[in-house]
Amino acid sequence: MSNQLQHIWIKYKFIKKAVTEKRKKSVAPRILMGVIDAFKSLGFDHVQHSNLGRFFQHLEKLQELDLTWKLEEQFEELAKLGVLDTKIIGNGAEVAQSEAKKVYDAFLNFGERPRPT
Repeated sequence: MSNQLQHIWIKYKFIKKAVTEKRKKSVAPRILMGVIDAFKSLGFDHVQHSNLGRFFQHLEKLQELDLTWKLEEQFEELAKLGVLDTKIIGNGAEVAQSEAKKVYDAFLNFGERPRPT
């Protein structure tokens, strides 16, 4: 991924940081491809879900199907790479900030609109 898609990911600060940071460089592309595959398996499509409203609608469908656990797994992977921020919850555990808009802006929509680096 790091070479084949470089012309795309280099434009998006969250993805660029994950792929180029020295301590994550060897594993980040593989993890990102796994997350992309997981999102696809959950029915996400970068064309069909290219706006926030459609993205929210799809999230609601996944909630109805009790598949939010699978999404949370992917959010945690993205947080480990620094694509998503983390927060401390009541028991002191650090978890991914999985607010839908943040996920959409930082990851799902990275192929649509360049973000300043």
